[in-house]
Amino acid sequence: MPTITRLVAMVLFGIVAFSLVTQFHLLDEDPPRSQASNFLFAVVAGLVGWRFVGLRITRDFAAGFTIVVQGYVATLLISLTVAGMYDIFANGYRLRYRSFAEAFTGSMSNAYEVLLQMKDVPFLSWVLGSALLCSFLLVLIYRTAETRRISG
Repeated sequence: MPTITRLVAMVLFGIVAFSLVTQFHLLDEDPPRSQASNFLFAVVAGLVGWRFVGLRITRDFAAGFTIVVQGYVATLLISLTVAGMYDIFANGYRLRYRSFAEAFTGSMSNAYEVLLQMKDVPFLSWVLGSALLCSFLLVLIYRTAETRRISG
């Protein structure tokens, strides 16, 4: 059932994901010109916010924080999987990979490089701060809007 908490989680996760990917690209010496990865992460994050995070938020802030962190991890894993599949097919058609095993290894090494690049302390601080803010806002929305809906 659509709720305000689910809607806010979807919008909030999409905006935060777009912002986080932009911050991540700024870590690179040569940031990409295309915003396709930003939109991919934003769409995946919006879906995770709607289907996973918005359904599980409750009145408890600590539980809300763990749910938001789980949503961040789910967004990262799903987005890296989709981007890896795109890489396999795009570079396979360009004949850069000779076999599926080589394509799979190449996409996994790209995902590993992304994870290594994310170990930047200021970036991880930004991720932690955004997770705290998202969980606070979602719990606050739940406490105001959903409690009134459930009790009334």
